[in-house]
Amino acid sequence: MRAGASEHIQTFCHDVRDQLEVLRGRGVVDVVERWGRRGPRTDKRTHEFIGNIDSVERRRAALVAALHAAEALQLEPLDDEAIIAHLTALRDGIPPVEPLMVEAPDPLTPGERREAQWRLAEQAAR
Repeated sequence: MRAGASEHIQTFCHDVRDQLEVLRGRGVVDVVERWGRRGPRTDKRTHEFIGNIDSVERRRAALVAALHAAEALQLEPLDDEAIIAHLTALRDGIPPVEPLMVEAPDPLTPGERREAQWRLAEQAAR
């Protein structure tokens, strides 16, 4: 930081670096490993990993970009109000880390679902 730079820029850069450190910590990246049902022809199970790493990477990239933009503001001849406006715009452009959202698979096979519908229809007919 250059001497005489706005205290607001220094505080913003410090906060952004702290947020980057938080992204490196435990519990930020959520990953779920899921095995599917066996295929009727191949007898193989699908295996997939679902996670929020893309969301974490978007936030990290936005934080780094905001940090570079804030450091560049030091060289601009701006008053405190203009600096605060720029820093607020940078802060508002940083996306949050999205939580992991996984759809629950259908617990019934198509045959089990048909059988359940038939039984419901039979009970309704009685």
